[in-house]
Amino acid sequence: MRSSVDTTFRQIVSPFSPEEFFGSIWDQRAVHIPGAAEKFAHIFSWEELNRLLNMSKLWSDRSMSIVIDGQSVDLAEYGRVGQTREGHQAIMPDPEQIMLLLRRGGTLVLDLIETLSPGVATVSAALQTATGGVAVCNVYCSWRAQQGFTAHCDSTDVFAMHIEGSKIWRVYEGRADNATDIAGYDYGSFTPEHHATAKGKLLEEIEMKPGDVLYLPKGQYHEALATSDASLHLSFGIGRPTGIDVISRLLRSLPDESLFRKNLPHFDRPQAHREHLREIADRIHEILSQASLSDQIRDWQRDRAMSERCGHFNLPSREHATHFRVRSLGVRVDSAGGAPVLRVPGGELALESGEEGAASWILERDYVEASEIETRFTALGPDGVQNLLGRLEACSVLDRI
Repeated sequence: MRSSVDTTFRQIVSPFSPEEFFGSIWDQRAVHIPGAAEKFAHIFSWEELNRLLNMSKLWSDRSMSIVIDGQSVDLAEYGRVGQTREGHQAIMPDPEQIMLLLRRGGTLVLDLIETLSPGVATVSAALQTATGGVAVCNVYCSWRAQQGFTAHCDSTDVFAMHIEGSKIWRVYEGRADNATDIAGYDYGSFTPEHHATAKGKLLEEIEMKPGDVLYLPKGQYHEALATSDASLHLSFGIGRPTGIDVISRLLRSLPDESLFRKNLPHFDRPQAHREHLREIADRIHEILSQASLSDQIRDWQRDRAMSERCGHFNLPSREHATHFRVRSLGVRVDSAGGAPVLRVPGGELALESGEEGAASWILERDYVEASEIETRFTALGPDGVQNLLGRLEACSVLDRI
């Protein structure tokens, strides 16, 4: 069964619809989405942060950092040598020393918490399902007038969700050209002077409060400064594959073909050299043009985004749960003409008696579990639910995970 803590992509970007968000915002421009103060109260809190921090064996200098004035503090000077829960030796944080650094104005950062907290996990699942990327979540805790990070850009799309306190965010006009985590093309590869110029003019200054979301397309320059006594926010980075990933995967199979194992002509034979490289280029073009390769890459993207998206265990039940991704963009229930139908791109699906409520509920979700629909819509019965799911899957509204 799904977690009792639940959040959907539709709720995250509301009042924008998913169609509006992906049509005019995603990968195009930064946007501030104000929300009610209680919007994310069920997702994260100071209490939940402390719960995670007190699971001391989770944290080391590889998963926790303190940043002061844009510089990461070397935790080796403020921690102790200990063992992680896997039994590996690491620099473990010393709580007393960490508190000392925070009193000196440090920003506390916990990395990779996307599956460690039920509320955060449902947001990660919603973002992955909707965007097709892989979500990584870090938590940031800072205090009034203390700046942890100077103006910078990220190599992922970012959804910043404000949980507690308030913080001023400055978004700049500058946007790095397809920033990626490769040396020479990531933020750390350039000098402070480069970034001071590349960030450009101030585009917008935003005060983030509890319930607010800030979306930043990858490469967008920004910085933040806490304006309350204490501020807490979650940052979800959405990593998506690039052409580099396609070439990397292609390289694994190239040795299977004799051409790619063949010696290059001698460097004193320029014509033979050019012809050989042309033959290689032509073959690579043939491979990349195959529809089957595109299908393989798409399957890999899908599996990458979906494989860890939802929980697979529901003990004591030992039955495998059937999950579906909901492909709701451009899909709606329409009952204006009397008998309800499901409008899908390029056609429609007639809904049988009693199915309208279930179909509408499904379209509000990012993913669904068959047993949950059976529990919520008992009037349909198990056979009726399976019939509806089968038809929705046949018209590509549902995608079995």
